Parts: sequence; C-alpha cells; structure tokens
Amino acid sequence: MRRWIISVIAAIILLVAVGGGVYYYNQQSQFVTTDNAQVKVDMVPITAQAIGKLKEWPVHLGDKVEKDGVLGTEEIRATSIPGQLPEVTDIPQIKDIISPISGVVLQTNVLPGQIVTPGTPIAMVADLSQAYVIAYIDENEIDDISLNKDVDIMLDAYPDQTFKGKVSEIGKTAGNALAGSGLITNKQDKKEVQRVPVKITFDDFDGEQIKVGLNATVKIHK
Repeated sequence: MRRWIISVIAAIILLVAVGGGVYYYNQQSQFVTTDNAQVKVDMVPITAQAIGKLKEWPVHLGDKVEKDGVLGTEEIRATSIPGQLPEVTDIPQIKDIISPISGVVLQTNVLPGQIVTPGTPIAMVADLSQAYVIAYIDENEIDDISLNKDVDIMLDAYPDQTFKGKVSEIGKTAGNALAGSGLITNKQDKKEVQRVPVKITFDDFDGEQIKVGLNATVKIHK
C-alpha cells in the first residue's frame, strides 16, 4: 500500500513537471514577455504668453481641461508683449492662459501672485486616452517583434484585468546609449544583455482608470 502511494505521488509530481515544462515552452514559443514595462503618456506644457504676474489660477491636480479652454489669467505690462509700443508700458493687461489640448492636469505647482515666464511651464496636461506602455526587451528577443503585433497588457494595479494593445514603435537605440532608462539588465554576465525600448499602444481604451507610471507586464505575440 505504501509503495502504491509513493508511486502515485511520484506520478503526480512527474505530470506537474511535464505540464509546467509544456506550458513554459508554449509561452516561450508564442510570446515575448517582460515585466520591465511602465505606462507612459506624452505631457504638454502650459506656459504664459509673456513675462507677468499670475492673477487667477483655479487649477488643481486631476482637473479635466478642454482644448482652447481658459485655465487662468496673467497680468502683464505692454513692454513684455512683442510688437507693443513702449509708451503704454504703465497700462497692465490681462491675458488668458490657454490649454492647447483636452486632457487632465498632471502637474502644477504655482500660485496667484507668482511671476511667470513663457519658457517655464505653469502646468503639464496630458490626454490619458492616449496613454501607452514602454517595454524594454532583451536584445536577443527583439527580432521576434514587429510592428502591429498584438500585445496582452497586464497592469500590477489591476491583476484581474488584461488589456489589449499593439506594437506601435520599436526603438532604434539600445543599452548604455539611454542612461538611466532601465535598458540594461541586472545580470552579472561577462557581456551585459542590452535592452531595446518598445512602444505599445492600447486598443479601444479611454484612459479613465490608468495612472501614469503604473508597472506593467506585457506578452507580445510572435
């Protein structure tokens, strides 16, 4: 009886090992997988029209804004406006601060009364419906990836949900050329494995639940 139990246990262990090996092989043969990936979005700076004093700024993080919508106002002197005559320098003017896109405010750290300049962003706005994932792929797997390939995207923040996407760009630079980007593995091999950034866009995605910077795992179909 004891020998029979041992045989059954051994058979179960063997089946589990074989099943695991088959699953691993199938995953390797069908997908390029990495968990070195993050959600990104292109941010658009909001700037003043000219050097002046911020007059009204009722903007907070997370606020939704519309394209060409007024976010606030600044008080400027005519001398700071290109083309204005110097004799009217004592007359302050109120200028609107406009958002060039529809989106969500992701950064802002100014208050009314502060001096603002055209070259310094007052806020950063992004269209979260255009969020994407940047995944770093080992150089020895990059040949298995091509544009428009389907991608399964799993976000650590939503472990029970899988998003669909496609490969939209494959980076032209790998390894040390992009310092600080996570392009180099932590392997202590004699020859470090370099990584190539791959951009993945979401399919049919509204961006409402996405937070920029979320960690992701991607499975790119070969």
